[in-house]
Amino acid sequence: MWKMDNAGVQLFEAIRSNDKEIFKELGVSVNYNIKSVIQLEKLLVRFNSETDNSVHYVIVAAVGYYYGQTLIRNFKNAVWVIGKGTCIEDIFVEIDIENEIINVYPFRRVIKFLENQEYSMTAIYYTMKAMNRTKTNISELPKKARINYGGMLISAERLPEIREK
Repeated sequence: MWKMDNAGVQLFEAIRSNDKEIFKELGVSVNYNIKSVIQLEKLLVRFNSETDNSVHYVIVAAVGYYYGQTLIRNFKNAVWVIGKGTCIEDIFVEIDIENEIINVYPFRRVIKFLENQEYSMTAIYYTMKAMNRTKTNISELPKKARINYGGMLISAERLPEIREK
């Protein structure tokens, strides 16, 4: 969609240092919980329809930051991974769930969500919460159930296989 190289890191840092003001302006409380992410998804849907499917990249970046920060605050072993000169789409959150590293790209997730609302930010959040509790939570899902996992729609019977990689 858009590459910003070093400007991506600068935009990320600007959002991080002004998050309360940005989200107050958008009408979203800055408590970094999943209910706020749901609010942001609804806001994105509205903006997307009002702007003929071209939400401004700063809003996409702000929502991506909020989503990533929500992951960090709700998973105890989660950190932002930012390389110098990184474009914003390549900034990710690394989450250690039971010694398994999962990388979530919140900015890419927002872009995917705008392209297709089935790629919900909340779906991956709830999937990882289930993974965080016990492995059986996921493997005990009905075999025909489908989970939005990392931007892919995967049948529940494949999830234990993915966890092993």
